[in-house]
Amino acid sequence: MRIFILRASNTPDVKILSFCLNFLQRAFLIESGSKLENMSSVTSLVSRASNWSIKSRETNLIVHPLVKYDPCALDYIKVLKAAYFESPGKRSGFEREQTHSYHKSLLLTNSPLKHSRKLKLIGTLPPLPRNQDVPPLAFGKLTGRSILVATSHAWFYQSHPDPHGVKLNLLRNDFLPRLRQKYPYSEILIFDDWNSSPQWPRTKAEDKVFYKCMEHMNSIYCYCDVVIFLEAKLPELDNRIRFQNLVPSDFNFGTFVDVVQFHGPDSELLDIKKNDIIVNPANIEILRSTTKEIKISYLKRSFGRPNRILPTDRGWLFAERITSAIRVASAGKHRFDEIIWSNNEELRNQIYKWTSIFIEAADRGQVEDALNEYVDLNILIRSITLTRTFFLSRYKAELVTKRFTRPDDVHLVNELLESLVQKFSLNWEGECEKQNIMSDRAHEVLMLWGEFSDNYIKQARLLEPDCNLSLAKRVSSVGVR
Repeated sequence: MRIFILRASNTPDVKILSFCLNFLQRAFLIESGSKLENMSSVTSLVSRASNWSIKSRETNLIVHPLVKYDPCALDYIKVLKAAYFESPGKRSGFEREQTHSYHKSLLLTNSPLKHSRKLKLIGTLPPLPRNQDVPPLAFGKLTGRSILVATSHAWFYQSHPDPHGVKLNLLRNDFLPRLRQKYPYSEILIFDDWNSSPQWPRTKAEDKVFYKCMEHMNSIYCYCDVVIFLEAKLPELDNRIRFQNLVPSDFNFGTFVDVVQFHGPDSELLDIKKNDIIVNPANIEILRSTTKEIKISYLKRSFGRPNRILPTDRGWLFAERITSAIRVASAGKHRFDEIIWSNNEELRNQIYKWTSIFIEAADRGQVEDALNEYVDLNILIRSITLTRTFFLSRYKAELVTKRFTRPDDVHLVNELLESLVQKFSLNWEGECEKQNIMSDRAHEVLMLWGEFSDNYIKQARLLEPDCNLSLAKRVSSVGVR
């Protein structure tokens, strides 16, 4: 990698120092509170950044942190190549990459991005298929130079989280282009629950895989590189009541939570289709026992029962948000912007508040108390020591106030949060050290294959002779290896 050291007097230009600080903050994630008062402080920061050993660098770039700290996670959870999500229809993200000059060199290398050429035959139009139906070529292999992105978002319907591609478009038009700009020479892999773990309907074998995925879910959010919280308005519903004449006993019906649904078989002669919700008679026993033709009323629901619970009240989202806050607290506030991405600034502020509370508690030596009392901030702020049992009972009580489409999920989420609390409270220092190692790796990836890499600087022509000539006269390029 290359660092630019400015040849200046003992009282260099303020703009020059500002340039140095900005560069070092972005390149090495130096804390925002750092100050550069003179050139010796610049040299000090550069020296600190270059003190990583060659051995640790090589290790960090061979194995991704998720594989290093939870080797079995990817035996069950699948991650997808970003190219699968990037372009609509049969035009893949790889074809888009070729339009950028700094990506053309990938065709001549053994870069993992080169192999995404095959994705040009895979369509990515919404609704995206569930995990079991995703084309095998869309799945990627996580390596030390990969950037792993985990998503978190509210499902819109029972049978599909995003049938009309609202959140897919957020990824495609906003977040993925930003990730590509930041990491142009790294393979970006995506974890998304709909695509990454088996979904309904599941076989018994797929059920086993699903629950294994759940055992490793905390690791995804703790050891990924970026968490993207996608926020979108709940979709408008067609509430027009329709009617259908049929003999109910000739068809299948089922229940889901609080509704009765038509389960087929579908027929070209019938307007009612699978997943549509029965309005009247909304009694499954009556429907199954009625052997004569009747008129039933129903709501058109191609993707099943809509989930109208607000994101702030959802149990799964609560778990993913609090897990991310705990993770960032162990990494340090200076990494918040690097890890937590969202199109909802209010949500980011909430996660940042939780992060701050955990850090303050760690400074007071009350990590376990904070992790168990994380929701009730007023009580947490009081510097009191209570038993683990008391705190566990309080966060369980808070979790009960959250809502789940599937009521049984509360037990699953409760187990995940208990495991998270135990993991960080018993080994806070160890988890902080893991995050420090991950931070070093993130810096290396950024410098070797990201927007600070030599290739990127060359292809983007950031060092053209006629560019910032007055500044260039005062800059010399010094290799740091």
